[in-house]
Amino acid sequence: MTTSDIAMEIYQELLDTLSAALLSGDHARFLAHIVTPHRMVTDTKTIHVPDLDSARVHFDRLSQSLRAQGITQYIRIASSARFDGPDQIRGEHISHMLRGAVPAAPAFGCEMQLICRDGVWGVLMSRHKARYLSWPELLPQRPVGDPK
Repeated sequence: MTTSDIAMEIYQELLDTLSAALLSGDHARFLAHIVTPHRMVTDTKTIHVPDLDSARVHFDRLSQSLRAQGITQYIRIASSARFDGPDQIRGEHISHMLRGAVPAAPAFGCEMQLICRDGVWGVLMSRHKARYLSWPELLPQRPVGDPK
């Protein structure tokens, strides 16, 4: 296995872990992989998360928003990952949010910077390449097509 393969495996495993935690509302599992201070970037704003208490607030809002929108699958597929030193990985992935088998929003690209502390990989920075994205809600609060 090459170092590139190892980086991809670590990156994808973390994507899967974070997505499952978001959908199940498991804040402890999610926050175990968030490094603070943390930075989230979209095409329209940058959000600084100074500590885990703030990260918990963002987690709760995002997890609740996904459930309110009926999101049943949050699939993130790694497209690239590379080591930037023995304890750092930079990667890119595509995010898909589905209601059953139906897309709830257009897929969008993302980047993450990971670091390993005490043997645990965590996200230091995430960039969501989407103009329609507002953090942490990701989607409108009403289901798509709801005229109200």
